[in-house]
Amino acid sequence: DSTGVIDLVIHPTNPNVLLAATWEKDRKAWNFKEGGNGSAVYKSTDGGETWSKSVNGLPQGNFVGRIGLNISQSNPDVIYAIVDNQFEMKEERENDSDALTQTSFVEMSVKDFMKLDNKKLESFLRRNRFPEKYTASSVKADVDNGKYKPAALGEFLGDANAALFNTSIKGLEVYRSDNGGDSWKITHDYEIPGVYNTYGYYFGEIRVDPNDENTIYALGVPFIKSTDGGKSWEIKANNDPVHADQQALWINPNDSEHILLGNDGGLYESHDGGENFIHHNSEAVGQFYTVSVDMEKPYNIYGGLQDNGTFVGPSTSSPNRNRPWERLFGGDGMHVYANPQNSDIVYVGFQYGNYFRLDRDKGTTTGITPRHDVGEPRYRYNWNTPVNLSHHNPDVVYFGSQKLSRSLDRGETWTAISPDLTNDHPNGDVPYSTITTIAESPLDFNQIWVGTDDGNIQITRDGGASWTNVTGSIPKDLWVSEVHAS
Repeated sequence: DSTGVIDLVIHPTNPNVLLAATWEKDRKAWNFKEGGNGSAVYKSTDGGETWSKSVNGLPQGNFVGRIGLNISQSNPDVIYAIVDNQFEMKEERENDSDALTQTSFVEMSVKDFMKLDNKKLESFLRRNRFPEKYTASSVKADVDNGKYKPAALGEFLGDANAALFNTSIKGLEVYRSDNGGDSWKITHDYEIPGVYNTYGYYFGEIRVDPNDENTIYALGVPFIKSTDGGKSWEIKANNDPVHADQQALWINPNDSEHILLGNDGGLYESHDGGENFIHHNSEAVGQFYTVSVDMEKPYNIYGGLQDNGTFVGPSTSSPNRNRPWERLFGGDGMHVYANPQNSDIVYVGFQYGNYFRLDRDKGTTTGITPRHDVGEPRYRYNWNTPVNLSHHNPDVVYFGSQKLSRSLDRGETWTAISPDLTNDHPNGDVPYSTITTIAESPLDFNQIWVGTDDGNIQITRDGGASWTNVTGSIPKDLWVSEVHAS
């Protein structure tokens, strides 16, 4: 069964009255089903011995995701439910613009494609950062010659990271019950965008001021507040925006202006109801995905942090004495490497294969992510896509998708030096069957190992000309997190 209880509230004066939120989900390495018919609210009046469904007025169906609950301490008849509504709305096209979009090509015939205005097509290609080799004239010639169909232009733009934010689902909705959960009404008559995006499952928390049933806080990417029972909402933290992705909130029952907020950036405190915050950044709560060092003397330490970017700092730094660490890049910091011969050249990236080469001396940033050709299978990039520098030549960079790509010029150009090294399992809404680790032999430039998230360990001993699967008796389909060549 993929349904379980995700939240529970208890009546403050009658502990026999309980409300529970259930959530139907199914998370696999290749797909995340965020909702289902099992997502609902249940009520018990006998301390949990028996339960009845309490969904009158709440959305119901296979699009209902995670639900969070909170009960007013000052008026327990008032209960709020925050719902991740995954219902997908049809995208409305702007009437005042006839610009081409990614969806314009989905069902476009070759005949209609060839009639497109070249200036309009060229604008689409440049606006969406197609490689320079793709021009209006060249793609029309390719389509006319049958190299690929018009739909391939839209498919080329598929991007797992962009899909997190570019969405047409309803997202966050807030419902209120004034009769102890027997019936519900939505509190707002407009959409609240940018709070949940596609990953409302990550949040699901709503809090009611213990002294005012109409003052409520909803936690999502931003921190939002309503003082009119959810009719209108405002992003708070006016002095210095708090970190994204809110996870926990405590409201002082003796002073409603005093709140503590926990998020992916740590602990924040406010004494004016969220208008201004103090960041208590003294606790070591950061999570490093990766760590590396350069060859300076003394050496510097580089690290990619979960939702906190990429940082570098000296190995001689002393805790709590100074803050010499420097932020190099944003997003979820992933693999990071400094060129061992020139530490001003640093390779950094964030989720789903978005990598860049920094020249810290010149202050330049160059995107280096390999891209497939139009009409070919899209490269699949893991959340923590592996990148590695050669032990033998620091200008040589390796990059993993389902194939291993190699650059001989610091990421300016790429060549795939392998076929698909994964088991090529079907993908859902999560990139799967991807390379997760790369290890070049420090003794032999031609010997390279890779591991995949679907259980393969592959090796080449001739620089990628041929590959051997050496997984052997290792249990199938397990995530290979690290391979190290001796």
